Amino acid sequence: MNARLFGSIFWVLLFGAPAPAFADVIWDLAIAPTDGVSLAGTFTTDGAGDLLSYDIAVAGGGHDGYLFESARVPLDHVHLLGPQDYEIDAGVANIVLKFAGPISSDQSRVDLSSWSFDYIADRLVSESGSGGYAYQPAQIPEPSSLALLGAALAGLAGAAAFRRHYDKIPA
Repeated sequence: MNARLFGSIFWVLLFGAPAPAFADVIWDLAIAPTDGVSLAGTFTTDGAGDLLSYDIAVAGGGHDGYLFESARVPLDHVHLLGPQDYEIDAGVANIVLKFAGPISSDQSRVDLSSWSFDYIADRLVSESGSGGYAYQPAQIPEPSSLALLGAALAGLAGAAAFRRHYDKIPA
C-alpha cells in the first residue's frame, strides 16, 4: 500500500507540476546583408512575445555601428505594430522588425518577413530588406540544476534499494 502511495505522489510531482506561464526568452537576431547593411544582436521577450530588452547593432552602410539598446532607448519607445511586429524608435533612428509568425517561447526559430532601418538627422537614410530570422540559442543547464537532478536520481535509487530489501524480510 505504501509503495502505491509513494508511486502516486512521485508521478503527480513529476508530471503534475505546472510549467511556468511566461519564461523570458533570449533571441539572437541573424539578418543577412542587403545592399551592404545588416542588423545583428539579441533581444529578450517574455513567453507572450512582449519585448523586454534589446541590443541590436547596424552593420555596414553609412551608419555602421549604430546601436539600439534598451539602456539608451527605453521600452516606452518600442511600439507593437502587430502581434509579431516591433518598432524601436530611438528619436533620430528607428528599426522595424516584422516577423512571419508570432513570437513565443515554444519556438526555436522565427523568420523575418521584412526589416527596415531609418536614420533621420540632416537627411533621411533608409535601408530595408527581407529575410533573416531570430533564433533561441541552445539552452545549457546550469550546474545547480544538474546537481538537483543527480540528488533526485540518487534518492530514487536509494528508495528502490530500500524497497527491495524491505520486500525480502518475512512477515
